[in-house]
Amino acid sequence: MHIDLTVGRLQLAGSLIRSTTFLFHDAITILLLQGNAEWLVDATELDACDLVGVRSIGTAYRRALRHNRRMTLAGASTSLRHELTRLRLDRHLLEAVTTTVRRLGEPDAMSTSRPTPSTAAPCGSETKTAP
Repeated sequence: MHIDLTVGRLQLAGSLIRSTTFLFHDAITILLLQGNAEWLVDATELDACDLVGVRSIGTAYRRALRHNRRMTLAGASTSLRHELTRLRLDRHLLEAVTTTVRRLGEPDAMSTSRPTPSTAAPCGSETKTAP
């Protein structure tokens, strides 16, 4: 794990499993104490994430909300995205990835395929697009 306190970025590496989730929660505590309004959790180097790891991501998200913070997950694997979708956390954690990554000065590879927060539909409303 690597924490960049200046931008509120937490880079995960290795495994987020039952025996390592305490490290993730400690890192979230550090971000919380630093006072950044937005957190980016980068999971591009995450090799494995079990059910306890997925739940710890959900717990960190709820903790961010309780403290008026915004948490975004970038670089999630297909299986992690599937589990977040199953728990209905995908649109809360994954939707704003492109705008957050762009703000941090990284390439914005998906900007044409995903709406930005200013053009995205509000939560709970559905919009239909032509194929």
